[in-house]
Amino acid sequence: MARLLLFSLFSVCCTLIAEAQQAVVLPQQSLSRWNIGTAHFSGITPLGNHRYALVSDKEPEDGFFVVRIEQHPNTGKVSHVELESFRGVSPTEKDGKGYSRRDAEGVAFVPQTQTLWISGEGDQQILEHRLDGGLTGRSFHIPTLFHLSNIAPNRGFEALTCDSPRQLFWLTTESPLLSDCSSPDSLFQNPLLRFQSFDFALQPHSQHLYPLDPPRVRSSRRPPLHGVSALCALPDGRLVVMEREVLLARRYFGSLCSVKLYCVDPRPTTATATHPEEAQQSDNRLLSKTLLATWTTRFGLFRNSLANYEGMCLGIRLPDGRQTLICINDSQAAWGKGPFRLHDYLRVIILPPDF
Repeated sequence: MARLLLFSLFSVCCTLIAEAQQAVVLPQQSLSRWNIGTAHFSGITPLGNHRYALVSDKEPEDGFFVVRIEQHPNTGKVSHVELESFRGVSPTEKDGKGYSRRDAEGVAFVPQTQTLWISGEGDQQILEHRLDGGLTGRSFHIPTLFHLSNIAPNRGFEALTCDSPRQLFWLTTESPLLSDCSSPDSLFQNPLLRFQSFDFALQPHSQHLYPLDPPRVRSSRRPPLHGVSALCALPDGRLVVMEREVLLARRYFGSLCSVKLYCVDPRPTTATATHPEEAQQSDNRLLSKTLLATWTTRFGLFRNSLANYEGMCLGIRLPDGRQTLICINDSQAAWGKGPFRLHDYLRVIILPPDF
């Protein structure tokens, strides 16, 4: 019955996709320009004063990098990047290559507590770190629905963001939960994700369904590298959602990554916000989404710009009031072969004036 309901909801989601005034997508900029080597960056969050915390999904310690990123005040273009330090602690468990098994994917800074929360795809936990990198011992109370037994391999908690004005966190898995699929091989037949919020007491708050775009190509040999890789809470409570799909060619040439940014509004109506009992009834409503921007990178004949974007956060606000976003990709430490290798990039998005 639950799967039938999800299918019915997905069948109408095409009517819930609108298109807004397009955001401005600036050219991606290589971090090698500032002598920053290849890495496994998977998440980013602003700390203030042009400093950002970046997480990597393959590190020998659990923690984060502190990076200074400066943007041109009038154009939003990144003008300077400096890697300052790594702050972390020894993990409880490492894999055969010496990396932490947590598999850090998302990160969110909370101004009120001056702490960071990091999501782990390897353990399906959200843990709190101090600014010095140490653990506080606090973690989210994760509903059983999101436990590892209900997660397809390497498709767990990927995206995490903090809506500090409303004292809420939002997170989601990269791909649908197994319980929402008819079989493990049908992850993307009618893809719906569950966007889960948590309050600052670390308790589950509300949950909404998000209609993920179907993948371009479906292969019986391997599932598509497709899903939601990042969330970013806007100052007014709306969310920007990053959907990305990676298509890998057998010999690298022709591989591409397609990224779409959507906006969704998970906020309750005025009436719902006034009456808590009505707020509970808003759970599991299907979110409508508005397309903001798209871009594609690839391994081509004359240009090898392929970039798998996995992190996104707020950047500066321009003098005309437009908000910028900073996106970062995961090069998997220069994955590839010969001339076809990934590089580390930043990309700035300038949102329309009504954002």
